[in-house]
Amino acid sequence: MTAARARTFPLTFGGGDAVVTGAASGIGAAIARTLMTAGVRTVRLDVCAPDPEPGYPAELQVSVGADVRDEALSERLAAAGVVGGHGARRAGDR
Repeated sequence: MTAARARTFPLTFGGGDAVVTGAASGIGAAIARTLMTAGVRTVRLDVCAPDPEPGYPAELQVSVGADVRDEALSERLAAAGVVGGHGARRAGDR
């Protein structure tokens, strides 16, 4: 057997925004850090608002405490100017 090799994929973002769920720890936190390193404004969402990530500018990270099961979450984030409502759907929308 051969050892598995990690693959790297170049990230080429020209800014933009992303929402990462589970961003307080683990894989979600790692994804958020990767996006912020690439210059993406990242909404870091978890049940309890994640603490700010040291070493990243405040304008690249928005911490939000919310439950993703909340059907009104996308509308609240859009109303607060955190996301633009792209792809936001309510239960039952097609």
